[in-house]
Amino acid sequence: MVALLLLGVVGCQSPGGSGLGLTWPSSWQQLGQAARDSARAPDVWVPVAGAAAIAIADLDGEISRWAAKEQPLFGADAASDSDRLLDVAAGAWLASGVVARAPDTRTRLATLAAQAGTIVVAGGISEGMKSITGRTRPNGANDRSLPSGHATQAAVRFQLARRNLASSGLAPGARPWLRAGTYLGTAAAAWARVEADKHYPSDVLLGIGVGHFVGGWFSRAFMLPVTVAVYPSGWQVGYARRF
Repeated sequence: MVALLLLGVVGCQSPGGSGLGLTWPSSWQQLGQAARDSARAPDVWVPVAGAAAIAIADLDGEISRWAAKEQPLFGADAASDSDRLLDVAAGAWLASGVVARAPDTRTRLATLAAQAGTIVVAGGISEGMKSITGRTRPNGANDRSLPSGHATQAAVRFQLARRNLASSGLAPGARPWLRAGTYLGTAAAAWARVEADKHYPSDVLLGIGVGHFVGGWFSRAFMLPVTVAVYPSGWQVGYARRF
């Protein structure tokens, strides 16, 4: 459904725009700068700060118990709905890669492959943090609560989808709505885990921060600002990079 929505608005294309492209950072300093820039992004530090505030105020247990009891949004299907929302996030990412402009098919596939690796890295970081923190889930199932893997995966997939959408020929008026949908999808997937009694609020907020950080770092460090102009006779592709 997400793929159909994205592809359905492709017909309203502007004659030019940005496109997909990959590069390798010229130095470790560039990688570090990309990490710092990503950490300073509001979609990273705001959820992390929110997680810290909830933990400091000792509200995790209270909010978690209320959400698991009342289940105001997802009800008894919260756990399965969170899984389905991850599938939606994956579909949004793949569909956005299809509609994004690229110089050629090889570049498009290489970019999507690199982004798939980024998604795997985000999952690995989340799992590593779980092993270090050893926090017990609110339902007592195990000690893999912090951070939420579902929230991490939803965040990184939707983050990469937003990057691809910015490189697409979609009608400018459609992009804010699609971007809003990715943020809403991330929040919904995360909150469903709280209602399912799988995670505390701080777990999912930290997971969102981790996913956004990894996705943002990859985009800043490895994706070129390619420009694509479309003419009746063909495409013109170029990029600019600061040295």
